[in-house]
Amino acid sequence: MSNGHPAADETHLAKLHEGVEVWNQWRLDHPEITPNLINASLDGLPLCRANLSDALLHGANLRGATLRSANLQRVKACSIEMDRAQLMGAKLNDAYLKWAHLTKANLRRADLSGANLTWARLDEANITNATLTGCEVYGLSTWGIKGAPKEQLNLVISPIEPSYNEPFEPHPKPVEPFLTVDYLEMAQFIFLLTTYERPHNIIDALTSKVVLVLGRFSDKRKPTLDAVREALRHYNLVPLMFDFDRPSSKTLIETVSTLASMARFVIADFTDPQKVREEAPDVVKNTSVPLQPLLLKGAKKPSTLLDLEASGRTTILPTFVYENDDHLVRSLKEDIIEPVNDKVKEMIALKQKTFEEFDREHKEKSGKRTTSKGLHDAIDIPDQIEKLAKLKERGILTETEFQTKKKELLAKL
Repeated sequence: MSNGHPAADETHLAKLHEGVEVWNQWRLDHPEITPNLINASLDGLPLCRANLSDALLHGANLRGATLRSANLQRVKACSIEMDRAQLMGAKLNDAYLKWAHLTKANLRRADLSGANLTWARLDEANITNATLTGCEVYGLSTWGIKGAPKEQLNLVISPIEPSYNEPFEPHPKPVEPFLTVDYLEMAQFIFLLTTYERPHNIIDALTSKVVLVLGRFSDKRKPTLDAVREALRHYNLVPLMFDFDRPSSKTLIETVSTLASMARFVIADFTDPQKVREEAPDVVKNTSVPLQPLLLKGAKKPSTLLDLEASGRTTILPTFVYENDDHLVRSLKEDIIEPVNDKVKEMIALKQKTFEEFDREHKEKSGKRTTSKGLHDAIDIPDQIEKLAKLKERGILTETEFQTKKKELLAKL
């Protein structure tokens, strides 16, 4: 691999190939030497417990290498290739891993505290019980990452200034302001919110365009859901499909409700409900997002759908019965999208009207207080809380919105 930097020192490379025991003793005997393994081909090499601390490993190939409990502290390894490497329990404290490839690497119990992971790839890597505190993660790719880290605090999400000898000089500094956040899943999102010119547009885009599509993803039913997805795109909506064709769990249910709460509305096909009949009630209960049930003509309504229709929840629209996929696609705008938009406007208007009435009543009372100061408010507030509870029961307010408004009212007593 040619990149303008010196190749590995052949003496150092030969010493490493003599085995870990010989290598580690050599490191002890010559602490003044910085091992030069730049661009070395070490793929598949057994390096368990090897002392590679402070070594120069820029551009080296360690794909699939066995590095269990190895010491890679302060290693300089820009653009290193360590896909599928076994790094369980390895010490990578303060390692310089900019642009490193760690796809599908096993990092269980590894310590990466303080490591520079700028623009690195951790896709599908296993980070169970790994320590990531203090890592620089600007541009880090974590698609399909597996496991939960032991610690992931103070992650630096600020961009990194290129240093004089970039990309191999391991002393860049984060651009001020120095921005940190906990948890990998929050890092990219928070950075986007804090740097985007109009961060509220991100939230608006989610809640105004995303449509969660639920249904049975079997070979027989999935073509219908695919047809709905394609049709939604024609109306400038963003379909989000969640596959329920697998075992349900509490985590799965929570995920569905979370996704639903970010959507403009939810489409649920009850033709062959399976998991949908388990998840739809939870969505209805925990969100104030309109739910549009679908049913193929001739199919029997499941009891779950009958219960939802009889619940009195404002968020549930009348079930749309379609004859076939073509009929469903042709009817999407007039019979689903437009009624949903009307429902959203109705719910927003009702919520705003209720809150405005509360505020007006309190202003009127505050101007009429006598020696029995606060008495009228005390009488009115329980009634207002009851009104809020009814809005929650109808699905106009979420539990969080209800509790927040209730707290505001009680504070006025």
